[in-house]
Amino acid sequence: MTERDPNTEGGGKVATVAPPGPGAVTGGADEGPDPLASLHKMSTTAGLTYGGQEYVAVNVVAVVAVLLAVVGALSLVADILLVIPLAAVVCAVIAVRQIRDSNGTQTGRWLAALAIVLSLAFAGMVGTRKIMETMQLRSDNRQIEALIEGLAADVKAQKWQSAYSRFTDRFQKRFNLQQFTDRWGAIQKSQYFGPIKGMKGNGLLDMMSDNQTGWPLAGTMVIIESADPNIGEVRQEGYFLKGPEGWKIETIPAIFPNPGRGQQ
Repeated sequence: MTERDPNTEGGGKVATVAPPGPGAVTGGADEGPDPLASLHKMSTTAGLTYGGQEYVAVNVVAVVAVLLAVVGALSLVADILLVIPLAAVVCAVIAVRQIRDSNGTQTGRWLAALAIVLSLAFAGMVGTRKIMETMQLRSDNRQIEALIEGLAADVKAQKWQSAYSRFTDRFQKRFNLQQFTDRWGAIQKSQYFGPIKGMKGNGLLDMMSDNQTGWPLAGTMVIIESADPNIGEVRQEGYFLKGPEGWKIETIPAIFPNPGRGQQ
């Protein structure tokens, strides 16, 4: 490239200017793209050092995941709160993916793993408890069904002492054996019940806690089958108390009024 020397008249001497070489910095706006713009963009924390060691950021989602997992302990109190450990697992999976794609600029895999372990542990505890409760409820239901059927057999055979023994001590303090026997006799002569052919439960238990003793108290529907075809089945509420000797009949209110069941 040549330029005319302004100190010479009429185009005297011409100065020769060499073009900028590789790596030279030019100030013109039209000189082409900045070569630095093509460099790979790193994390804002990449390359930072502290104490002579490179700083690596802890993944925020991993921190959130482990916090949710800890709060997930509340699911042991209410089953609906199982959504908390579920959210913790989702966050942990997202955190692992983010850490994997960070090119080594993020850490926190161990937090994500801890969140998953805690969440699964709490969910497992809830699941185990529900299984145990279901198994216990089935066992209680079978025992109460057997108790109802045994009562029907005793009443049909007029084994009043055996039938009476199926009721709780609290019931026996309210009704003595003679009152108990007379009541069953009156019931089977009534137009509402008639002679009793059999009894059974409906298979559904409403579990409660007795206020006086704290023992399990169950309510269910007792289906009384009459020998009179014009009456058929009569459904009445029945209450059962589980004490040290197992399940016993607390009362059948329609047959024995003023039950004093002890529940609120």
